[in-house]
Parts: sequence; structure tokens; C-alpha cells
Amino acid sequence: GYDDGVVGVSESEGDDLVARQQLAGDLDPRIDERRALLDCLLAASDRLLVTCTGQSIKTNEPLPLVTPLAELVDFAVRHGVPPADAAKPSEIEVLHPRHQLGRRNFRVDDVQPGLVWSHDPTALAVSARLGAEPEPPPATAAAPIPPTPVVALELLERLAGDPLKLHLEETLGIDTWRADESETPATFPLAFAAREVRRATTELLGVLVADPGGEAAWLEALEASGRLPLGPHGEAQLREIVDLARGIVAIAATKQVPLAGFVSRELRVDAGIARVAGHLLGLHEPSRQLVHVTTGAAERTTWGRPLHVAAVRLVAARAAGLGIERVAIIARNGSWSPGKETPTGKPIAPCQVRTIVVADGLDCRQRLTDLVELAREALAEPRGLFGLAEVEREKRRKKFEDAISTKYGPEYARTTEAFVFGLRPVYEHVFAPGSAAERFLDRYQATLTLTGKKGSSEYRLT
Repeated sequence: GYDDGVVGVSESEGDDLVARQQLAGDLDPRIDERRALLDCLLAASDRLLVTCTGQSIKTNEPLPLVTPLAELVDFAVRHGVPPADAAKPSEIEVLHPRHQLGRRNFRVDDVQPGLVWSHDPTALAVSARLGAEPEPPPATAAAPIPPTPVVALELLERLAGDPLKLHLEETLGIDTWRADESETPATFPLAFAAREVRRATTELLGVLVADPGGEAAWLEALEASGRLPLGPHGEAQLREIVDLARGIVAIAATKQVPLAGFVSRELRVDAGIARVAGHLLGLHEPSRQLVHVTTGAAERTTWGRPLHVAAVRLVAARAAGLGIERVAIIARNGSWSPGKETPTGKPIAPCQVRTIVVADGLDCRQRLTDLVELAREALAEPRGLFGLAEVEREKRRKKFEDAISTKYGPEYARTTEAFVFGLRPVYEHVFAPGSAAERFLDRYQATLTLTGKKGSSEYRLT
């Protein structure tokens, strides 16, 4: 096409002295481009067709014409051609789909008034089939019974965390991990990274549960390892690690949540046309509960949705008939830091206990079947949440626009939705009314929404 990559004056080579110092009488590449376009125009006996890229492949935003072509359009407008407006281009410009299978190519008036743009019957047939429900294969009398597909429990947990990430990793084989691209300076560390704080807290928690008297030896080993940052920063973070680990032990004792005595159970449950298989960890049979301990936060909107992942494990355990009544999640208090107090002067607890139960009469096997169906769709098609999994339908558009706005843009740019749908997606394009994506979001929300009173630490899967 007649675009910037083909037309336009590029920088001259470093050793081209003639191009670097233009003198009177030298050829002007810009005038040559306009002369070539004028020659084409004068040589045409019937009409002149010029193709160019009208919209960005990345963002779908309109692209400006190259300068010679824009000047030609302006010349035509000055001599009677109706100019462009906000809704349509000038009369000598035609905006048509980039792909030959675009549906606008086969509808009257969609590209040019009174005309159908494409006359390719093969492309029309393919375009009509795109997006249509596949026809079921004809039944055969002697068809063998297919084996029951097995769905890993871990896959359903990943569905609850981020269905779009599941599609990228499992279906497309794309690794969504983003490492820190900045170079690590050859200096002593001044602060622990957040993941290092969580790792050290988990280590100390294991020591406190196994042997409360082993804390001093562990602290001595940590300081001798060189992992701990030097100076006041290291002392502050060491205090944070110790206070958080001790806080988890204390609140577990207060809320009667066990931190030891867990068993693992193999899980095999038939759910619809599939069989869910895996291992349930953190099962405490005497108290009839699942226990999940994390040194990170665990709110309803926390990245990775740890509460919803725990709810999936609870549904699987009850569908398997293991007699589990609830799942308890011990997590860091997101508003806590060492020494921080409430406005009334009370110290803020370093961690919280969240419990999830299922509503009376809930058919957990059917709910597990619903999760399997959602996972199959998420594997087949990219299904983004855009933070709308807990948002009512009438408020989704506002929440969607807030998520991609300039205010929250840097956070959105790191999401899987930005990777798949771009930095400036349009709500109607992603969740068109009645589309499969909107129906998926409705079903996902109905299957995994947790309800609870404001300020309560207990949630209910309804």
C-alpha cells in the first residue's frame, strides 16, 4: 500500500555528503514523490486506485494518510468532492475491511452506497460460517463409547484465578511470567522483595509450628545467610517477618484453626461428561475443614483470587463426599504493617481468618459440572474478566472503563487482558450484548460469587 513504510523521505546514510547538504539544483525526494503520484494520475484513462492502510493493526485507531496522498485528497475536495466528516470519509475514499472474509464486504451499503463490495462466492460462504454453531456429527449405530475425559482439579483452580491466563498458558502455550527486566546492580540489598518476605515468613511459620523454641536458631541462620538486607531496612523487614509469622500462629489458636495434622486425599469425582481428578491438600479431618495458609493478602479482589480458588477446593471436597464443612483461609491483613494502629489507637492485627461455607441445599456435584463447562470454554476461547467477576451487570461498563483508564492504566497494562485485547479495548467489542463472552461472564459470576455481610469474615457460596 501507499503507506509510510513505502513512501516518505528516510534519513540518508551517514557518508552520503550530497544528501546531507542540499544545494540549489539538487533533486528533492519530496518533489519526486509528488511528481510520481501526479504521473500516475495523468496516465490513468478511466480511474486511479490507490490502496493504503487505514487503521492500526494493533489498536484499530484511524491512521493518517501519507502527505502526498493527503494533499491529493485536499486538492479533490477544493474542486468539488464532498469532504470528510466525523461519520464518513471524503467521496473519493473507501473504507473497507482489511480481511476478505469481513461481513461488511457482503452487505449492501456497508462499504459503498448501493453496492456490495465483494463478489467472491467462496469468501461469502466462509464468512457466513464464521461464528456459527458447528453442526453435530451424524450419529452412527455402532459408534464406540468415548472414554471419559479427565479434568485436573488444579485446572479448575486456575480457572477460578484467571480464565484468560489459563487459555494463554494451556491452549496457546504462552508463558505469562514477566521477570524484572532491569539489571541487578552489584550492591548489597537494601530491602527484601515482597516475594522474599513471603518466603521467609513461610519458613519461620513452619519452624514455629514444628518447634516453637526453634525461632532463635532460625533467626540466627537467616542473619548468617546474607539474605537479610543490611542496616535499618533489614531490621524493619525482619520485624515484619517475625510479627506476621507469630500473628498467624496466634490467630489460628484463637479461631481454632489447626496448623498441623493435615492429610492429603486423592479425588476422583464424575462431573457431567468429565471426571475431576487430583489431590486435596490441607485436609483436617477431625475438624472437618480445609485449611489454607498464605503469607499474602486474601480479599475478594486480590490478584489470583485466592478465596475463589479455596471455594473450588471446598466444592470438590463436598462433591467427593469427604464430609468437609468449610474452608478456612489464614492470610495477611492488607492494611497491616508493623506498629500500625487504627484511628482509635488499637493495634491492627497482622493477619485475618476468612471462612467459606456452601449454602444449604447447594448441589456441589452440579456446581463442579458447571466449573468443568466453564473451563472447557475458557480453554477453547479467550475469556477475560477485566475485574468484573464481582460486579453487577448494570455497573460493568463503568468498572471496565475505570480499569483501562489513564488513572489505572499502568496496572491494567500488566494484566493478561491487556496482552490479549490491547491497551484500549472497547466494552461493546469485548462484551457485546448477547455474545458468548457476556454469557460466559454471567455464568462465571453465578458459579463463583461469594456473598457475605459487610465486615464479616465468613463467606457463603450460593
